[in-house]
Amino acid sequence: MIQITKLARDPAHVNLLRAHLEQVIQGNVFGGCPRSQQFLRHVVEKSIAGDFDSLKERVIGVELFHRSPSYNKGEDAIVRVTASDVRKRLSQHYTEHGEESELRIDIPPGSYIPEITWTPSKGSTSSSGRGAATNSESVKALQSAPRLRAIMKSVFYTKLAFFSIPLVLSLFAFSFWAGYSVHKSEALRTYRTLLPWSAILSSAGELQIVASDPDFASEQDITKHVITLSDYANGKYVPDGPVISPEIRDFCLRYLRGTRAAEIDLPIVASIVSLTKPSTKRVAIRSARLMRTSDFQSDSDFILLGSPIANPWLEMFDPQLDFRFIYTGESSLQSIENVHPRENELKVYTPQGSGFGTKPPTGVAFAIVAFVQNPRQSGHVLILAGTGAEGTRAASQLVIGTSDLASALRNCGDSQNEPLRDFEILLRVNMMAGSPTNTDVVACHRLPFK
Repeated sequence: MIQITKLARDPAHVNLLRAHLEQVIQGNVFGGCPRSQQFLRHVVEKSIAGDFDSLKERVIGVELFHRSPSYNKGEDAIVRVTASDVRKRLSQHYTEHGEESELRIDIPPGSYIPEITWTPSKGSTSSSGRGAATNSESVKALQSAPRLRAIMKSVFYTKLAFFSIPLVLSLFAFSFWAGYSVHKSEALRTYRTLLPWSAILSSAGELQIVASDPDFASEQDITKHVITLSDYANGKYVPDGPVISPEIRDFCLRYLRGTRAAEIDLPIVASIVSLTKPSTKRVAIRSARLMRTSDFQSDSDFILLGSPIANPWLEMFDPQLDFRFIYTGESSLQSIENVHPRENELKVYTPQGSGFGTKPPTGVAFAIVAFVQNPRQSGHVLILAGTGAEGTRAASQLVIGTSDLASALRNCGDSQNEPLRDFEILLRVNMMAGSPTNTDVVACHRLPFK
């Protein structure tokens, strides 16, 4: 057995462990059980990051299952029950596939800190030798995986500038899991004739993709207090004074340590990267929490992912939008206001069914695709944002699907004789158990060019 803290010191070992983790999660034993998949990924990633203080029942209940910090563990045993199920599934997995891997993940009873057993093959380099020890067979298999190889090529072609090594590794692993594939050259040519890609890909400036801040969204859901863009930009993420108790404030400050991207953003980023592959356009992946107002004062193009509750920078562009996110009482409930409703359009579009909690959401979500000019700059801004993660996913699928996007833009508002420049599309997404059953274009507005 190898201590995970020792393994985490070596990026090669971490890479292998993450690849093995995805193989386990996507295997037949864990398939069809998203809660156990999420739990195993959560405890392994926390351990790799060295955040063992978070691997306690109450903290896991709050961070992973969105329970209140004061929830009754005796009445709500979701963490213990899920951990027990994960232990059983791990045992079954290694009973069926144990001989296929040199790595083994276990979660001992009474603990939520995973233990890693590593039995190097005879061809592997000893960890006592000079340099990092690697599993050569696993590395070879990893590099030969077609979907992962496509993303690795995309990184080199586009000269990606990532904001953190963990995000790079997460992007690789999650894209492999998500079934990512590179678009064919014929489709790529189509993108270059269709807005927003025709403008973004032809511009000389850098493309900056700003991933959402899921921990910040969860913190607002816990405190029931919406943080303004001004406070967010100045690093004030938790409200002061009597708004929340000192205990909740201390918990939130610890909860917000570090930055990470939402899992829903990673396959979106991978797909966008593939569109830029044949060009020399530089792409940078940024965390919303690491952005500053001055970063937008450039001629770069920007793609903003997620709603304002997870990516407050969207509020900078509200004056240009017809469809704007609003909050109705609680920070977790977002609706979309139609500032300039047209015939047969509603003033407010309210989602049905919650995106929070342990059960996958069922109901209706809404999302926007907005393409506007960056004020006083030459660059463009593309916004992909939903009232929940499913809405953001649907918005990205629309802009990456050439035929659906072209159809939506052909029916975009009035003034059809004028060239289309800035636009905004409103989507309705029907969900069943966390999966979209169908997506409809509710409205498409041409926006005043500013």
